[in-house]
Amino acid sequence: MSNTILYIEDDMQHQRMLSKALTFRGYNVLQAADGHDGLEAAFNEQPDLILLDMLLPDLPGMEVYYRLRSDDATRHIPVVAVTASDNEDLREAAISQGFDGFLEKPLNTRTLDDSIQNFLAKNPVLY
Repeated sequence: MSNTILYIEDDMQHQRMLSKALTFRGYNVLQAADGHDGLEAAFNEQPDLILLDMLLPDLPGMEVYYRLRSDDATRHIPVVAVTASDNEDLREAAISQGFDGFLEKPLNTRTLDDSIQNFLAKNPVLY
């Protein structure tokens, strides 16, 4: 059975690109375009990994992260912060708050599978 990854991302271009790359590599990809839908999907679907855009239109990524960590049903799921490479403040905040990893946009699809495998193995890696 393939691992299920939930990608919470409001930019449809990024969502399509990453979902296509992950599906091609054999992952089952769930998508949510905002924080509320992402939380609902996380609670209902119990994915193996959550990729969380830090700048969402309805809830800040940090708030989504806190809600996931505060609930017994989702606190065990690794959460990886995803944001633009020029946003150093969000990167530092994600690292200090205990995210399981960090990915910078634009995402490097050549190293993506190795990164995802590390995150699924719960080896914190920051890219």
